[in-house]
Amino acid sequence: SIRGRARDRRNCIRTRQPTAAALTTTPTKRLVHTMADFMAKLDPLTGKMEWVPRDKEEGEDAAAFAADLLASSYGDMLQDTERNQLYAAAIGAAVAGFKEVNGRAPRVLDIGTGTGLLSMMAVQAGATDVTACEAFPPMAEVARQVIADNGMADRITLVPQRSTDMEPLAEERRAELVVSEILDTELIGEGVLGTMRHAHADLLAPNAVVIPRSATIRAVLVQSEHLRGWHDVSAAGCFGAQLGAGAGLPPGRMVDVHAEALEGRVEFLCEPFDAQHFDFTTASELTGATGTAVTPIKGGTVDAVLLWWDCHLDRDNCLSTAPPWVDRSPGRCWRDHWRQAVYLLPGAPTAVEPNVPVSVTCAFDEYTLWFALGEDPATQPPRVDPPWALWSPTRIGALNNAERRATLETRVRAVCAAVRPGECLLGVGDGSLVALAAASHWANEGREAPPQIFSHEPNEMSRRHTARVLSKLKLSRAVQLLDAPDLTAIDLECLRGARVGALIAEPYYLSTLLPWHALQFWYAADALRTVLSPTAAISPRAATLLAMCVEFEHLHQTQARVRTVAGCNLEAYDAVTAPHAQSIGPVPLWEYAHTALTKVTPLLRFDLCSTPAPTTATLRMPVTTSGNWNAVVCWLSFTDDDVAGGDGAEGLHQTCPEYERSAVQFVPEMPVVDGGGCEIALTVTFDASACDVKWEATLERAHCPKS
Repeated sequence: SIRGRARDRRNCIRTRQPTAAALTTTPTKRLVHTMADFMAKLDPLTGKMEWVPRDKEEGEDAAAFAADLLASSYGDMLQDTERNQLYAAAIGAAVAGFKEVNGRAPRVLDIGTGTGLLSMMAVQAGATDVTACEAFPPMAEVARQVIADNGMADRITLVPQRSTDMEPLAEERRAELVVSEILDTELIGEGVLGTMRHAHADLLAPNAVVIPRSATIRAVLVQSEHLRGWHDVSAAGCFGAQLGAGAGLPPGRMVDVHAEALEGRVEFLCEPFDAQHFDFTTASELTGATGTAVTPIKGGTVDAVLLWWDCHLDRDNCLSTAPPWVDRSPGRCWRDHWRQAVYLLPGAPTAVEPNVPVSVTCAFDEYTLWFALGEDPATQPPRVDPPWALWSPTRIGALNNAERRATLETRVRAVCAAVRPGECLLGVGDGSLVALAAASHWANEGREAPPQIFSHEPNEMSRRHTARVLSKLKLSRAVQLLDAPDLTAIDLECLRGARVGALIAEPYYLSTLLPWHALQFWYAADALRTVLSPTAAISPRAATLLAMCVEFEHLHQTQARVRTVAGCNLEAYDAVTAPHAQSIGPVPLWEYAHTALTKVTPLLRFDLCSTPAPTTATLRMPVTTSGNWNAVVCWLSFTDDDVAGGDGAEGLHQTCPEYERSAVQFVPEMPVVDGGGCEIALTVTFDASACDVKWEATLERAHCPKS
């Protein structure tokens, strides 16, 4: 990813856990992760992301790089007006102050230059000797072009490597001003501590001016049933059987999130307090801990710590990522490249009483922050084991969702009733909730000699966790985990001669990034056709791709053309990214304010009892609300209804569930649409060979105002 940011919005909610590779759907029909000679591609039959040799098609590397740039919200960072103004002011003051004392401009080092923007700000302020480091070769080439376009190549030397890989500089060449912006949502996750420690030792002159000079982690203790549902697996299951059985108490876990989306769902139990301070003007320690006595303003249960940071670029310019209800200053910018973070506390929730101080410790290593209440934290970040190492917070939230659980229990009852004597039930997918639910249902019924249940999970870590859960619940005999490498290897011998009378999935796959990747179940049902009973019940039976056209309040800014920033021409950056700005990517819709401009409309219906086949449809979506149309949003809804059971969206998810990601394609032109007569024509195509969906949307302007 570009400077670590691709792990943010495109991956929904970033957590410190093993996850599928950060991928982006591009117009090449493949899921591509930038590497020199390989690409990650989804196999819809096995559900695995496999690294395969990249076909050296013309422009493919450039397209993949552009997709990574767009996925990283890098453009959003470049258009962060508040950030840019504060950096320009701090850099200008530093150069002017040095010149006033020394009669010349300082030697400048820019660490992680990206497009070269901070280096160019230094030149604008009067610097004539700037060294800019950028380790990622394609980004370095963009920086080289941007610097040349702005006529500054004679004053900025681009070094295409990490600053930490540079040889120690001679005293007369050491930098007297260092600027950097290697900060992430948790402040230190991009390695600013180690980077600055190395710079002080090998690259900076004594008393060099450092921008930023310091930063403070700000925090508040919160009570939130919603956040508890992201973390507590004790009730995650069906029919009383929990997927977290035997897992113990949850570890601590950091989650990046837009805090404004949590407004009304969290309750502050104390005033914001300073949890940790970092001084970048010295070679800081790479580990440490600070304890703070925090006095609650009300009683409650502490579920999490909400945190942000205040970064002091110099004595006069402070950049803050505080949530809007904390910082309502008029110059405040919405941003996606930095958000807030929630630290889900380890162990059982801690009760606090008003006006009774509680000790809160914030510890850190080179890349990680963690918190503890009432005692000193461990010297290392909490170890994260399954199921938390497997499941994102929103996955746990889905398992704790009462409505979703009730729907799944209804489905399980129905398919269990369909299994005939001599037949078996087969559950597929990762984290086999359906197989566990079926076993629990039959156990609760007290049924003697229930049918055998089999489960196939493509992910080995998930399979091992499920085996531990079954053992803990004493259901290992009821559910047999199949060792088949993929579904094509399952035959009647694997199933002990029994045909499958019921095939069921949630469906849930760890490799799912875009909604239609969950259609792996469709391919599974087709691959298993030779072992299915002629009367086999398949659940879900159908899936519908739903869409609506929206106006995002802010999110579309992340994909907009940059053009000019702080008086610098960045069209070379636009030239790389603009042709790919309409790629489709995953977004947690609930996190981003938006207005629906059309009704929710079914685009494609998939009969999961049939063989996957390509399909194309064209439809028109009447505009019901006036606004600036800047995106098309799609998600998938599974049902057990027949595909021919109606043309409307009744009974389907009327918005993308919070525990899933929608697919979003932005509309760069952002045309004005009128709810009185405009229509948006959408042509959507499903490519069965790649399990991929694409669409083209056009505005029918016959009765629409001009943009």
